[in-house]
Amino acid sequence: MKQIEPQRYAADPGEIITIDVTAERQPLLVAFQDAPDGTNWDQVWHNELSERRSFSMPTALGEKVRFAASFGEAIQPNDPAPSTRYTIKISGSHGGLNGHDIVLPKGGGSRIFIYEFETDYPGPS
Repeated sequence: MKQIEPQRYAADPGEIITIDVTAERQPLLVAFQDAPDGTNWDQVWHNELSERRSFSMPTALGEKVRFAASFGEAIQPNDPAPSTRYTIKISGSHGGLNGHDIVLPKGGGSRIFIYEFETDYPGPS
């Protein structure tokens, strides 16, 4: 798996993609599309500060997987923290690791990101 541009990736046919989300503070306010377009969630695990999801890429070249993910904040007015941070790591079973941070200011509400993966010819990540 390799990143092509922000939130856009190329992966090998049949490759398993894992998304790890970690919040720096509670509550973890992340929501993923129920089923990604083009595949299904294979595994979902979470606790108070993190969530892990994985899916398998389609086996045909040029096929796409797309899903929306929403990240939110619920910092209390009396909390001195100015923001909350989510760390997102995306890895492929055939290699490759990418990630990014999302910082949400207090009172800023939620942000939605669209992630897209396309099957590409197998090769080095």
